[in-house]
Amino acid sequence: MPSGLGDVAVVGAGPGGLAFAAAMARRGRSVVVFERASGDAPVGGGIQITPNGSSILKALGLAGRLEAIGSAASELEIWDYRGESRLAAFPLKPAVGDWPGPYLLARRQDLLAELRNLAVELGVDIRPGCRVRQIETMEDGAVCELADGVRRKFDFVVGADGLNSVVRTALNGHCEAKFSGHVAWRSSISKRDAGFEFSPRQVRIVLAPDRHAVMYSMRGGEALNVVAVEKRARWDGESARRDGDIKEFKKAFFDFGASSQEIFANCDPLEEWGLFERGVADVWWRGRAAIIGDALHPMMPFLGQGANAAFEDAWTLAAKLAEHESTGDALEGFRLERRDRIARVVARSKRQAWAYHLANPALRFAAHRSLRLANALYPGALSLSLHWLYGKDSTEAKI
Repeated sequence: MPSGLGDVAVVGAGPGGLAFAAAMARRGRSVVVFERASGDAPVGGGIQITPNGSSILKALGLAGRLEAIGSAASELEIWDYRGESRLAAFPLKPAVGDWPGPYLLARRQDLLAELRNLAVELGVDIRPGCRVRQIETMEDGAVCELADGVRRKFDFVVGADGLNSVVRTALNGHCEAKFSGHVAWRSSISKRDAGFEFSPRQVRIVLAPDRHAVMYSMRGGEALNVVAVEKRARWDGESARRDGDIKEFKKAFFDFGASSQEIFANCDPLEEWGLFERGVADVWWRGRAAIIGDALHPMMPFLGQGANAAFEDAWTLAAKLAEHESTGDALEGFRLERRDRIARVVARSKRQAWAYHLANPALRFAAHRSLRLANALYPGALSLSLHWLYGKDSTEAKI
């Protein structure tokens, strides 16, 4: 660990920011986390913690707590929206070797609560409702200027503050996010309010032209997370998130089959999210400031890797800081270690939308036939194709 690295500031108390804070606190560093949202701000619905991410959470000290908040996923079902015929059911277990951790389904709020609890236990100072409006970088530290005008210098600052990151702007200049052409409708349904049963260990994807829906249980089957995505030419409004209109939602997915409609009927209230994107940042670090997670590489959610990639960033950056005496060497080592994998995950996440939303009838027929054949002849095909992703064990590098 660089000898001059003392006080550390993290901007953003999302999954990646809290994971990095906990990793640094385990190394005995004094860490402050600034989070612009207050404690009662919405934090989203469900989250899939894939093996490459859960291994990091276990190594940070959350193994027992993960079992309390998450259910192990055992199967991915892929359905066609017309009559809802099942195209395939792939087991979520490694086809070869082992994955470094379990594949878990959880509520995002529960995961963040456990990460916050862990960080606080390790001595991290978390400050909700505290917005950082500007960062100034220098060779021997970085200054955080807060919304109330207070300025504080830290030995090291990490931006884990998402798509509209103030730290990314300080390093790269301002760049407008671009609407991706996709809108996500999100809702969660309590089991007591639903008139249907859903396996607590199953992830279901329903495919349709220019649309798809993902459904999985949270809290051991006590709630169902629903995300339905549609292609759209434009997004109107200043905010990327707004309250959703159930009538508009049902209109967009009117032709899905009966079992989906039964679920959709219970999706009130719901939120409507415009999905925006930026490229991977050109500048990852400067002086004593760096960015991780969506601040560094915002990606489409279709591979379920937003939070998991942020966990990988957090662990790898902490490990490089532990390995090198020079902060510059550590940060450059982090960039070199992560750049190719990040590029692959970002590209695969974007390509997944195309695969889910096939509209050409001939392409859809061929793709669905391939899914059925793969499922019949080699059920482990999906796991094998994703072993490069899920099989990554970042914790082989020590923090």
